[in-house]
Amino acid sequence: MTEQEYKYYFGCGFTWWTIHIFFRPFETAEGQELDTVQDGIDEFEEQVEEVAAWLLDEVAKPGLDFVIDKKEVSMFSCLTESEPLVKNWMHQLINIMQAQQIGDRTKQFEYLYCLLIGWELYMIMIAQKYLDNLQADGAEKRTELINPYADWLLNEWDLACRKFLGISAEEMMKNEEVRKTYEAIAINWHSTIDDTMKKYLKASA
Repeated sequence: MTEQEYKYYFGCGFTWWTIHIFFRPFETAEGQELDTVQDGIDEFEEQVEEVAAWLLDEVAKPGLDFVIDKKEVSMFSCLTESEPLVKNWMHQLINIMQAQQIGDRTKQFEYLYCLLIGWELYMIMIAQKYLDNLQADGAEKRTELINPYADWLLNEWDLACRKFLGISAEEMMKNEEVRKTYEAIAINWHSTIDDTMKKYLKASA
């Protein structure tokens, strides 16, 4: 398998991570704190289900080409080892929410929901371009999966921003901290793919 192919599969893996991490901040909610965003969270899960399943199917294709603690492992193990890096992306987004100094917990989760939906849209577009550049053969399939999901995200982001924040999604992106954080995470996403591959790929692979 070539370096480009490994990058492609790791790209699929870390795209899956950006989807999976969406749910983590909401796990800390108590009682009725998610009442206003729960329908959106449920709809997100439905919209992304097919995309996430396809990404995991791709991640399963490489063999035991990686080494952790002198043991040959699959790419799944590499992704698991990389969870602290992924959590850091989430903490950067949570920090933006906390900087708004919103006292009401329900309002905090509403802001975070808008922030995360926008980030999911930003990252899926980054990922789509990255994967297409590495493996042109599957571009049509990826487009069929990703475009409806991206369209839903775009619509949901604007609706949620207007409903919860009283601004458009475009206005939210004018927030310099939001925009720069999205951009910084995207850069780190790319470098994490390269660094993880170099760290765990067997020398003979």
